[in-house]
Amino acid sequence: MFAIPVLFVERDNSYKFYDGMLFKLPPELGGTNKLDTYSKLSKSGWHKVDYGYWNHVSNYENGERRVFIGLGLTDHPPVKQKGSKPAFSKIEFEKYLSKLQEREQEYRNETDADFNMLIHDLRRLSASIYHAAEEARAAHYGGDRDALANRLESILAAQGMLKLRTDVLDLAGNPNGDDGTFQTPVFKKVDKVVRCFRPSAEKRNIELSLAGPSHGRCLGPNVFEILPYLLIDNAIKYSPANSTIEVSCRDVEKSVEIKISSIGPLISGDEKKRIFEKGYRSVAARQGQNSGTGTGLFLAKQLVGQFNGEIWVEVDEEKIIETSGGVAQEVSFCVSVPVEKQ
Repeated sequence: MFAIPVLFVERDNSYKFYDGMLFKLPPELGGTNKLDTYSKLSKSGWHKVDYGYWNHVSNYENGERRVFIGLGLTDHPPVKQKGSKPAFSKIEFEKYLSKLQEREQEYRNETDADFNMLIHDLRRLSASIYHAAEEARAAHYGGDRDALANRLESILAAQGMLKLRTDVLDLAGNPNGDDGTFQTPVFKKVDKVVRCFRPSAEKRNIELSLAGPSHGRCLGPNVFEILPYLLIDNAIKYSPANSTIEVSCRDVEKSVEIKISSIGPLISGDEKKRIFEKGYRSVAARQGQNSGTGTGLFLAKQLVGQFNGEIWVEVDEEKIIETSGGVAQEVSFCVSVPVEKQ
């Protein structure tokens, strides 16, 4: 977990000890009694302990603290030593700790952003279900069977979106999780996701179409429908009103190719690979009006890998489109996954 032995001390002074991955706790500092003593250190900074070793305490705003223990320093070598030789000075350790805290803060920021986005999506879906239910009740009392059927379809679509959104949350928490191996009918899964998205697309006058057919089945975990969800959600987010999103799913030799084409932010040649990195958003996307965390395309790439497939983006760099949100271009996200032999 960490390179150096550390105690995680809770607000109630209970603690957990984790030995270092690279530097083990010196044997002369081991034992429950010594760990109990070190866990009670509360003042931030350096503490000289037994045999000339050093501990370092970091306090956090939530009342927890972290105690790195058994540090043998090159500029303050221990008197008695049975463990690893001193490997760094106080300044070098403080630089390491600073970088570690920066990474932790970046992770917390990403987690907070993902959580806020999740809350926003759940509220939006909850509102969609509520309003559709109200309209369905009015249609029922008014005897309008066509309107009632339409509203019930909207409720089912919103519920499907709700399930997919929570599935995405599970995937984000464990992108490489093993869910077993299943044969998945690709077109059927893509069609289901398209139907779930149509009501929200129609509200912005976006035409969402699906072309096929494909009879291929891919082999992998039972989470395939999250993939078209991520890509179509991304397309709808950035597409201007009154535009078109074209989804195709076709058999190509020994694979199935899925393609989602829409109008989106400019993507430069150098950004074509980087947009699949965790936390990365293109310059045009960051400058636009739509918020994002740079997680969706990263998860899509991770998911494609679980099906031994490939994902890439194609853009028409010569065709620039003027929209109310600024300049844009035609963007196609493409996925190819091998199919199981019939």
